[in-house]
Amino acid sequence: MLSFPLALVTLFASSALAQTSLYIPGFDPQPISADILGVDAQGRTTWALHQGARTGTFDDSGFIGTATLVEGPNDVSFTFAAPEFTMGIGCSLSGDVAVCSTGTGAEAAVATETISRILVQAGTTAAAAAQTPDITPSPSASPSKSSEPASSGTTKDDSAPNPTNSSSAKSLRPYIATFSITIALVAVFI
Repeated sequence: MLSFPLALVTLFASSALAQTSLYIPGFDPQPISADILGVDAQGRTTWALHQGARTGTFDDSGFIGTATLVEGPNDVSFTFAAPEFTMGIGCSLSGDVAVCSTGTGAEAAVATETISRILVQAGTTAAAAAQTPDITPSPSASPSKSSEPASSGTTKDDSAPNPTNSSSAKSLRPYIATFSITIALVAVFI
């Protein structure tokens, strides 16, 4: 039989292992659960994000459905697709600054924000040795110089603004708020 102190240590250790922190562009802290889908050859981890268990700190997330987050050492991309709504955010990371482009249908914006990691509840994980193909999602619309749609893959857009040149950057918060409201409305009418 385990001693009480050993049982407490085991409980806290398993609790600590069940959490991780992720940079999710434009998100505020809220209950989110993250399942690892795989890791590609470039070291980017693909996560399935969905609403986490409510806690005393966070009692309502407003996050409905499942989104995909691909996080690498120098980039992050976030996509959410529902029948009525699609959203994508792609960010390049430099130090503690992220330069992100987002698309919500016909609208697009570029913004610079400070990287702030959110504590998430770790869900299921893929086998440690499993490798997945490069499935980096791209935003559904992005501000670019060409009129061609964004393609998935790992191509780097050299026309992205420099993190130090943020005078024309827009905040992602209105787009995230629109995203949250739209998802809530979709959930009500489904």
